[in-house]
Amino acid sequence: MSEETFIMITKEDDKNVKKSTVIALPVFLGARTLDGSDIEEFEHEFSSERRFIFYYPSIMDALNVNLKKHHGHRYFGDLVCVIETIKRIIDYADEGDKVVIFYIVTADVAESSYFDIFKKVLKKYTSNCFEYTIIVGGRFKRRIGIDHDSPYNMWEQIAHQLGAVSSFFNSDAPTAGIKRLVELMNRIMGTDLPGENIPDYSLKDLRQMAWHVNRENFNCRNVREGAIQKYNIVDGKPVFNVR
Repeated sequence: MSEETFIMITKEDDKNVKKSTVIALPVFLGARTLDGSDIEEFEHEFSSERRFIFYYPSIMDALNVNLKKHHGHRYFGDLVCVIETIKRIIDYADEGDKVVIFYIVTADVAESSYFDIFKKVLKKYTSNCFEYTIIVGGRFKRRIGIDHDSPYNMWEQIAHQLGAVSSFFNSDAPTAGIKRLVELMNRIMGTDLPGENIPDYSLKDLRQMAWHVNRENFNCRNVREGAIQKYNIVDGKPVFNVR
């Protein structure tokens, strides 16, 4: 998979996009919990903790799409609805607004053949959008190409192979995982940086950022054992310390 599948906009004129003109579209594909509490947690956290413009009316989701292997293809209708909704939003966005799509997917969705097809279909409508894929929860099937000397763990390395980053999620403690996810989105959008433009992060930057967020503390009560501090920001830029 090419690195272009991770962030698709690299044109020179997109390096000076004002934060005030960017709207975000979170798209949930696949379920992390059986009762759908993961998206409920996300909706609550996202509404209160995001620090950028969000496109209302709703967070788009196709939580049951990973059940298609058990029930035929009827769940693909959810993907069609997501595509139609994204197309309408882009069509009606104000001139000058920039749309950022966050694909928030499970590991099995990320590894599926239909996710690639889904993104290829969307590409005809999203060629002028920023697109990010964040893998949250689930189990990977692949175990190939793992570098045991890498500072990135196996889950992170597989996510990189799939053109994404991994955000740690534990279904036994979903709140901390969702807080981590929303904070990663905030930082990708540059809300923790001075200046009026969203940052022009490279793939390496994004992977290092996610490495940090995965190891910081997001527990509500006791501090996570072995947690690290957030990286420093010097002269308006993050100084990552991946090791």
